[in-house]
Amino acid sequence: MAVEPRRIYFGRLRKSMPHPEKYVVLSGTEKGITKITSVISKNNHIKTEVVPPETENKNKPQQIKVTVLPDMKVGRFNEVVTIHTDHKEKKKLTFYVSGEIVGNIAVLPSRISFGMFKKGGKYEKRIRLKAAPGVVFKVLDVKSTTPGLTPKIVTVKEGTEYLVRVSMEESFDKDIMNEKITITTDDKEQEKIVVNVSGRGYKQNLRRRKPKEGAGPK
Repeated sequence: MAVEPRRIYFGRLRKSMPHPEKYVVLSGTEKGITKITSVISKNNHIKTEVVPPETENKNKPQQIKVTVLPDMKVGRFNEVVTIHTDHKEKKKLTFYVSGEIVGNIAVLPSRISFGMFKKGGKYEKRIRLKAAPGVVFKVLDVKSTTPGLTPKIVTVKEGTEYLVRVSMEESFDKDIMNEKITITTDDKEQEKIVVNVSGRGYKQNLRRRKPKEGAGPK
């Protein structure tokens, strides 16, 4: 006895808009005679409902309809849903529900990485903030968690599109970058937008060894 599929991915969903329904079913030789007694999600914004088969065919299993409610908070979600059954052995089964709720402001990318960077070098990444159709917002402030990683607001189109230029200065001297950029806006749902910044620094050896005389491929 198992659940198919084990994972449901809703993708990116706009907050406060109707969201699609997805289904999971029981699989296995005893799926038709096993009764689902309850389905529990710890997240109150994920609704589950047991749907009986459309026909009286005993081999047809019950379906579970899964819906993400419109008032789910903005951000990524990854939740476990537990199915309780009357099966003699498989009393409890689980599946996963994941996706992302986007608000009035699209943040691209949602996280940035400088990858492997040379310590003492200078680099720049950009975060784009764009309003959904019919939405107007303002960027009020932007801050970094560490000196040497400097964010700057650039207005592309007043009220609807902004860039945050994140510059790594020569003074940044950490081996491991695990920082945050916090963008403050006047949008009630996305007042504080946090973008994680990662990377790993290395020191370049400026002196290259000279090959010994006579050394080389033969």
